[in-house]
Amino acid sequence: MRTVEPVFDTALGSQRVFFKLPASADLPVGLTGVLRWQGNQRKLPPRFLVRQGPELGVIIQKDGKPLFIAVPGSVEGLPFTLALPTDTKVIRP
Repeated sequence: MRTVEPVFDTALGSQRVFFKLPASADLPVGLTGVLRWQGNQRKLPPRFLVRQGPELGVIIQKDGKPLFIAVPGSVEGLPFTLALPTDTKVIRP
């Protein structure tokens, strides 16, 4: 990767990335396409994100009561990762 533009289009769920290819690559200049990032981390769907003040996060059930947990780096409309025990109950807003 040569450059990743810092602007993320949340409506399209896309971001512009530029690559530097080896001289042996036989591709035309300006070629566009789709690159799908994949990883092995489990992600929660964006419908679980809630805003509390300036922070985005999730509401979990802890000791029978709702508790807001901030999710730093999360973006509205995008799946997100959160390190919680697997038996944690996440409350859908």
